[in-house]
Amino acid sequence: MRNLARYLFFAAALACSLASAALAGDAPDAAKPNRPMPMNEPMPTKMAKPGMKTGDVKKAAEKADRRMKPLLDKDAKPMPGK
Repeated sequence: MRNLARYLFFAAALACSLASAALAGDAPDAAKPNRPMPMNEPMPTKMAKPGMKTGDVKKAAEKADRRMKPLLDKDAKPMPGK
């Protein structure tokens, strides 16, 4: 029984030390902040319309947000009488 307890203790200690060593390394490239995306370059995907720029998507999203804001505010208000 003591051998099993010792084995489990050392296995847990090894797992903790490996996990801390893995976390102590450098952050992966995906986690590092990149330069901001230029808005005047063509879209890199094939789903975009010809001539579409990356800034067009952001503008369209902001336009949709402005159109939906009054409706969302109205929905967020509590119903009268309840």
